[in-house]
Amino acid sequence: MNSVQMVVLSACAISIIVGIVQTIKPSGKYDRQLRLFTACLMLIGILSPLFESVKTLSPDWSGSAAAEEYAEQLGEASEEQLLMLAQEEVTAVLRKELAADAIPCSHLSVEMHIDEDERINISSVTVVSTQPRQAEAAVRQYLGKDVEIHADTHS
Repeated sequence: MNSVQMVVLSACAISIIVGIVQTIKPSGKYDRQLRLFTACLMLIGILSPLFESVKTLSPDWSGSAAAEEYAEQLGEASEEQLLMLAQEEVTAVLRKELAADAIPCSHLSVEMHIDEDERINISSVTVVSTQPRQAEAAVRQYLGKDVEIHADTHS
C-alpha cells in the first residue's frame, strides 16, 4: 500500500512540474524534446517507488531450517527402517539356508550397519543351535569370512 501511495504522489508531483514547464516554455519548436523529457521523467517517477518496494521484498527463509531438520529426521528414520527390513530379510534367508542343511536353529540374530559410503554391511551373526559348528560353517559359507559369527548351544 505504501508503494502505491508513493507512485501516485510521484505521478502527481511530476504532472505539476510538467504543467509548469509547459506553461513557461519559450516556443513550440521544443515540443518533441519536452514531451520526451516529460515522458522519461514520468516513467522514472512512477517506476522508482516500485523498484524500492521490490528491493525491500526478501524471501522468508526461516522455514528452511525446520525443513532441513525434518528432512534429516526423515532420512535417519528411513535408514533405521531400511536396516530393520534388511536384518529381517537376511535372518529369514539364513534360517532357510540352515533348514535346507538340516541344522536346527533356536535363535538367529543379525547385526547390520550403514557405513560412510552408505552401504549396508553385516557386522555379526549370532546362531544358537544344537550343532554350533555346522551352523557356523553354513552361515560362513553363505556370508563369507569377513562377517563375525557367534555360534553357541545355548542363548
